[in-house]
Order: sequence, then C-alpha cells, then structure tokens
Amino acid sequence: MKSTWNKHAGLKQLLDELNKQTTATVIQHAWHKPVQPLRSSNRGNSFFGASTVIMDDINPTNTSPNAALPPQEQLLYACIKNEPDVIQRHVRDFESNQNINYLKNCACRLAYEGKIEALKRLMAQTTAIDYLLLDDNEPFAGWNLLHWAIRGNRRKMSLFLINTAPELLLNRVAFEQTGGNLLHFIIEFCTHFEVFEAIIKSEILNDQLDDLLNFSNRQGYGPVFLTMVKIAEPFEFKAFCIEGISEDEIEYEKRLMYGEMLTQLMTLEFKFMAAQQTSIPEDRFNTLAMLFIDFYKAKAWYCEPNYDLFFQLLNHYDQIKSELSPTSLMRIEDWLEHARCMVLTPFLKACHLKNRPRAIEIALWLKESGLDHLIHKPAIDWMSEVDYDNTDPYKRMPCYSYLEYTEGLNALQWAILQEKTDKIPELLKASQFFIFITTRPCETIKGEQNLLHLAISTGRKKSLRCLLDHIPEHFLHFLMKTKDQDGHTPMSLLLSLLQNEELRQNHSDYLEMKQAMEQTLESKRENKVEDTLSSCIIM
Repeated sequence: MKSTWNKHAGLKQLLDELNKQTTATVIQHAWHKPVQPLRSSNRGNSFFGASTVIMDDINPTNTSPNAALPPQEQLLYACIKNEPDVIQRHVRDFESNQNINYLKNCACRLAYEGKIEALKRLMAQTTAIDYLLLDDNEPFAGWNLLHWAIRGNRRKMSLFLINTAPELLLNRVAFEQTGGNLLHFIIEFCTHFEVFEAIIKSEILNDQLDDLLNFSNRQGYGPVFLTMVKIAEPFEFKAFCIEGISEDEIEYEKRLMYGEMLTQLMTLEFKFMAAQQTSIPEDRFNTLAMLFIDFYKAKAWYCEPNYDLFFQLLNHYDQIKSELSPTSLMRIEDWLEHARCMVLTPFLKACHLKNRPRAIEIALWLKESGLDHLIHKPAIDWMSEVDYDNTDPYKRMPCYSYLEYTEGLNALQWAILQEKTDKIPELLKASQFFIFITTRPCETIKGEQNLLHLAISTGRKKSLRCLLDHIPEHFLHFLMKTKDQDGHTPMSLLLSLLQNEELRQNHSDYLEMKQAMEQTLESKRENKVEDTLSSCIIM
C-alpha cells in the first residue's frame, strides 16, 4: 500500500477540501450520483437509457399485454406480472438470436429495482445466464447483479444474492475497474449496514479479507482509510431517500453507519497485524484499534473531533511504534496523518473564515489536550515559505501568541532567529501580545529575554532593524527599559557584547545594531519634539 499522506500532502488535501466548501459545485456522474428509490413516472431510467420503462410503471394488475413495448421491455413486463409463457417465448427468441446481452440487461435491471421474485422467474427459464453473470455495457462492464442491487439501494435483493450466489463476492474485475475492490465498492455505495455485515462475515471471503484490506484504490486509499475519509468529509448530497426524515437525520444515520463499518474493518485489520507480529501483545493492538475506532465514531456522532481521544491515541502509538513492522508502521502512519488533519479542520476553517474567537477557542482546546504542536509545523512552514500555498490560511491565524512552536519559542521569536523579515511585520500585526512575551530557557536561549534582547544576543541584525521599524513607539519604549535575567536592558546588553573580546569576530555586526538603535531612539526623540511643537502651534 503506498503512503497516501506525507508532511504536506495531507494538509494540502485538507485545504483543497476547505476551498471546495466555499465554492462547491458537485460534479455528479451516473455511477457517483446517489440512487433513490424510483417512483411511478414517465421518465426513463438514467442508468439503462432514457427510453426504458421504470419498473414501478409496470402495473402487475393490468392483464392486457403491452405490444407497443420493445421485446426486452415485454420480457421485463412478463417477469413482473408472472407470465411464464411470455417469459419463455422471449427468452428463447433472445437465446436463438444470440441476444444474450438482452437477458443480462433484464437481470441487471431487476436486481437494481429489487424485484426478487421477477429475477427468480427469469433465471428459471434460461440456461444462458445465471446469478454470476457480468454486465457488458459501458461504463458498467464487469458489474454483476450484486453491484446493481447495492447501487440501487436494495437491501433484500442484496441479501438474497449473497445467500443464493456467494461466489458473487469473489468477482474483482468490476470493482478494480472502478478503482478499488469489493470493500471499496460497498463502502462507497452501500447504504445498509446489514448488507455490509453479511459480506464481511461471509465464509467464502475468510481467506480473502487480508488481501482485500491491503488493496488500495486509485487514490491510494485502503478500505479502512476510505471509511475514515467518509466519516471526515462533508456530505454534499442526499445519500438515500426515506420519506418523513430530514436530510440532516439521513446524514447523521449514514455517519453512524460508517462508524460501525470502521469498527468491523479496523478490528479485522489489527487482528491480521497482531497475527503477523507476535512480539507485540495482542491486547496492545486491540487498545490501539479501539482508540482509533472511538476517535472516529466520536467524530461520526458529534461531527467534531475529540481532542482528548486523539491525545490518548498518539501516546499509545508512541509506545508501540518502535516494535511495528515497516508495513504496519506505514499503514498506521497514514491513518494517523488523516486523523491529525481532521483534528486541524475546525481550526483551519476558523482561520479561513477569519473567525478570531473561534480560532482562539480551538487553539486553547488543543493546548489543554496537549495537541497544540499540531499547529506548529504548518505555521513554521508558512514562515519558511515551504509549500506556501498549502499553508496560506496561517497568514490569517489570529492566535500565534498563545502557542509555542519549537524549542520553547513562539512564532515571532522563531521568525526573529530565522531572520524572516517579511513575516515579522505580519506577526506583529496579527497579535500585539507577542511584544510582551519573553523567551523561556532552552538549549539555544539561556534565560528570559524580550524581543530586542533575543535579536541582539543572537546577532540577528536584520531582525533587530525590522523590530525597530515596526514595533509601535510606546511598546518600543517599554522594551528598551525592560531588563533580562542578568539585569541588562537591550542597549546595555549590546554594549557588553561589544566589550567582550571572545566575540570580536562579530564586532562589526554589533556596531551596526548599536547604530540602528541609536538612530531609532534619535528619530523617536525628533518625532516627539515635532509632535510637541505641532500641538503648541495648534493651541
């Protein structure tokens, strides 16, 4: 299975999805469009052609034959009405003329419409086709009757076919044509958990499930990952139609169904992992599986990520990841990366919509749950101009000052050390709280320092000049008077560095910084005198 998410790809897909939400136009193909139960209508069936007759339009109580219908439609009519003689006559005609595709089309339509008894009558009259037939019509070439029953949202027909012809579950041709296997298809289109469960628990698949779980579709998604995506993505259309139930209730029910699907698939996945890695106790795999399941089911239930559950998930994973095989490690990392992006979604959306209170609220929740580090890397990437488009919403992130990004430094302090002079003004503008936050002692910083101390002590002359130019005057005056842990103001710290013989190689840089500070102070004094004179003249 190829790795689907990397350091930036997961975030890119997440941001692309956010952009789609603001200008979403759902492109629907026939095989992607949700299939609703068909009603009596003169409209044709979009799957089988505009001229075909919808099953519900055929009235079984009408005893007069409809001679105006084409032979294929007459066969459908006879199957629904239970007219054995007519069925037999048309079947013989089709078989003698080698029109087997007509028989296949008829069977597929009956499966799609859920007409179990009619399908039985057709199969009883022909030996040219059976329940294992494959559709030959594009773009559904290779679909079997179970495909059509699932795609038509026919629970009873699907269960009937699984019980009558379980070999249908072994057909992979059509599933692979649509970019996945049997599990991908039922996750994508099945709207009845009972059908999903019957397929998963079918004895004929006992030896196939491991391979099915390891198979990736064209997007690189395995069945487990696809189910996670379904839980996380917004539902853009009505999945199935039940009168008297609102679309919100339908969406909620389908989310719950995906949660139950994930429970079954994840349990199987970790069962196979545990069998292959006997060095790790099975209960540790079970715990990891349950944390994944609980996290995604909580998302399905409440439509919001549970930060505490994700924190527990990360901690447990850290305890066992060194013992995992490379294959298991890659697969679980893919799942975790998707979960990380899902945790970030509410925060990103708030930033995208410039909703400052909401973004700050979520950032504090993340910090309380020990997850604020999830925001650090993308924000630093933005300041580093790494994959800039993918981290664009961080330009509007309103709560930098609440977060520490790396080695105890917040975003502005980190930008000073990296001399990101294009980002420093933006960060100062984003939050004035930055100006008052001092550094914490760490490997690179000995003690508490304000922004000017930090730039001077680390020799970042470009950053110092940028700070002097963009910090408001009254705040700059405050910083000039503030002392560090050794009792130095920024200017006295600079003078002490100039006198340090061990730092003679940096003497020219410190002189430039001293001149910049003196020029700034002189400029501030002149501005103050001009303001005083102006006020006197006005008076």
